[in-house]
Amino acid sequence: MKRSSLDIMIWMKIMLDKIMKMLFVSLLLCLVSCTHVQKKENLRDDIAQMIVFACDGTTAEKGSDFERLLSQHPFAGVILFDTRPGFPNRNIETPEGLKALTARLQQIAGDNKLLIAVDQEGGKVARLRSQLGFLKHPTPSEFNLLSKEQKSIAAGRLVKELKSYGINLNLAPLVDVNRNPRNFINKKGRTFSALNKEVVESASQFIEEHHKIGLLTSIKHFPGHGSSHGDSHHGMVDVTETWHENELEPYRQLIKKGKVDIVMSAHIFQRKLDPKYPATLSNKIITGILREQLNYQGVVISDDLKMKAIKGRYDSKEAIALMINAGIDLLLISQSNYEEITQTIKIIEELVAEGKVSKESIRESADRVRALKESL
Repeated sequence: MKRSSLDIMIWMKIMLDKIMKMLFVSLLLCLVSCTHVQKKENLRDDIAQMIVFACDGTTAEKGSDFERLLSQHPFAGVILFDTRPGFPNRNIETPEGLKALTARLQQIAGDNKLLIAVDQEGGKVARLRSQLGFLKHPTPSEFNLLSKEQKSIAAGRLVKELKSYGINLNLAPLVDVNRNPRNFINKKGRTFSALNKEVVESASQFIEEHHKIGLLTSIKHFPGHGSSHGDSHHGMVDVTETWHENELEPYRQLIKKGKVDIVMSAHIFQRKLDPKYPATLSNKIITGILREQLNYQGVVISDDLKMKAIKGRYDSKEAIALMINAGIDLLLISQSNYEEITQTIKIIEELVAEGKVSKESIRESADRVRALKESL
């Protein structure tokens, strides 16, 4: 029996309705899937904004760890170290090489402007060392003895050198108070003074010279490392019996003055402040004291996660969870590689999936870092 024209039209309409429903369902599934991927990518981008890392190499050629990482994720930044006996594969070898490296790093990062950091305190802690062809600068203790005009000249000279080589973040100055002259920091002349007033005055002028030409600084080591008898590079340091509350005063005053870009935490125990965790892992110290008591709302960076004070006592996943929940915004990871940094991102994703770290805290930290980078 032949179908009538009406039957054919009805059949075609039914088929068209089925096709439209299938297309709608497919589109809906695609949108759900794309949204899931986008959320995952957004989380991963926020996590990358919480990491400052170091890799070996004086260049960032194609296929290097630097190139692979920076082309895949929008990291907060990198930290560079000087080559020296025993460490020939680090980053800073010659003035010309450093300038080329920083330019290349920013080129790879593209629209994601990088924080390119060094420790350039002056004296023995200088990544741009005079032995490599850079300028020589006074130690902080020597700097403190200069007149106001001389301080401006000395700090200005250091800052202009950093900027000329593409550095935009100096992990200095120390505002540790020299309460123990035999302390490993103080013996190297790394602290300004034993007097809070002088620490604040010298640190303020050092920071001001950076700000004049658009460079960022990080004061350290919160809540104060100047009274310690040990070195957190080699193990946990307990300052319970030596630390004094007046070591917070430089932080309090510099925060009030609006001078602070970043605060770096210390891997030190002060059991009266937190009986369980060192400062870098302590919510009581980072959030309770720094953010709530001292009213600091800016970026907080950890001291190096590779120091034995942390690495020697805590599993990586546990340490990272504690740091983020303590209120740390930037995780500083020295002498790492592609696999280690990629694994760090995966660890934080796992912590979120397990409910041990919140997406909100990661987003807040990433937003703080992005705002800081905008100030450049």
